[in-house]
Amino acid sequence: MSIAIKGGNIFQNSRPFFDEKMKFPSLEELTIINLRGIAELWHLANVEDEFPAFPNSENPGDSDALFNNKVALPAIKHIKMSLVDGLQKIWGSHLDVRSFNELESLDIKFVEKATKAFSLDAIQRIRNLKELNLQQFQLTGQFIERVGFYNDEVENSVLLPQLRNLKLDSFPQLKRIPWRELTLQNLRCLQISEIHDLTYLFPASICKRLVNLEALRVYDCHKMKEIVREELGDANTVEVKVVFPHLNFLRLSNLPAFQSLGSDNVILEFPSIKEVDFDKFQNPILWDLLQKLKPVKELQLGRCESLFELHDLKGRSSTMLPRLRNLTLSYMDNLQRIPWMIFPIKNLRYLKISYIHGLKFLFTASMCSEGFAQLEEIHIQDCKDIEQMLAQESIEDTSNNAAPITVVLPRVKIIKLYYLRSLRSFSSENYEALEFPSLEEVEIKEYDKEYFDLNTVIKKRCTTRLCYAR
Repeated sequence: MSIAIKGGNIFQNSRPFFDEKMKFPSLEELTIINLRGIAELWHLANVEDEFPAFPNSENPGDSDALFNNKVALPAIKHIKMSLVDGLQKIWGSHLDVRSFNELESLDIKFVEKATKAFSLDAIQRIRNLKELNLQQFQLTGQFIERVGFYNDEVENSVLLPQLRNLKLDSFPQLKRIPWRELTLQNLRCLQISEIHDLTYLFPASICKRLVNLEALRVYDCHKMKEIVREELGDANTVEVKVVFPHLNFLRLSNLPAFQSLGSDNVILEFPSIKEVDFDKFQNPILWDLLQKLKPVKELQLGRCESLFELHDLKGRSSTMLPRLRNLTLSYMDNLQRIPWMIFPIKNLRYLKISYIHGLKFLFTASMCSEGFAQLEEIHIQDCKDIEQMLAQESIEDTSNNAAPITVVLPRVKIIKLYYLRSLRSFSSENYEALEFPSLEEVEIKEYDKEYFDLNTVIKKRCTTRLCYAR
């Protein structure tokens, strides 16, 4: 059973919906959208009153709650709230023992000027919560209010012990995430974005509790310098080892102040890391990050405009990312050629290139002879200047009437070429020939059939799909 409440001022010129003693034994899902006049989700009312007192005003006080202790929600599992104007806090103190015990997910979006998120008493009671998603949350006070509790009570409390997924998006005034108050042993997925006052994500001392963290995403945090920091600061010269044993996915995007995964005295290890996605990083930082992530099998780099400077790192690249299988490069307009020497191309299986408009070709013959023996899929999309996949080594090579070179990519099965309007051939004329003996499928969209004839470049019979030929 589910209930959706949408639109209007719930307290204007009328009594609240839920003011008598009632029970919803089968209600599992509640959606609240675009309501005004709700200060909090649940509030303790006088049980002896027939009706609680709610003012009929456009500026309700703290007592204006959607639910009180006269309403029992024993089976509620999912709550979604969005555009609730006037919400000051999610839960105050003294949460009813009859309600919210089965709550598994809480999703709240677009809240302005909330004084706090939870009271400590309330958050202690929602012990089965597995997913917490708070977005566009203008919090002016504490995330967890400790009023009425001593420090030892806070430290010994067990908060959200079943939490698996946590997403915090756009908390402009939040300076610290209350990791010490939360039970993190079961946390699997964490996403943090647009919390601009955070200078680091985790203190080193709590990382040992993140034993089951599998996916970490951090976006658009303008002051963030590190993921892990040792709290004692620069005065502490003792190195601290931090291991994320099950982290397999990491995405960092648009962190302009970012310096390193860990502060100087923190040694980080990611033994299970498989997929990494970096967006908007500068060259020295990018190199440092990649050096610490050797187990990575899938790498995505976007908007890393200085990637071409990594040519200078050729002598140091042999040990970088030895297990890399999938590579995706995108949105680097200044990149005119891909510095393949920094990647372990001998084991590469999947390659995707998109929105690199300065790129005119993909491979050279010598590079193919050194690697790509395991490459199985090639995807190229929206590279407006690319003319061919295989280019000549240099202009001097053609002046000596050198014999044509045949380049074989023995395991390529799938080729997808989308919106390459300058594409003329798979290889340069009278110099290199490119062959795919294992090719099974070719798909090309938006190509110029006057200049590009697929029959002349694909000699092996395979499935072909041609779309939007001009």
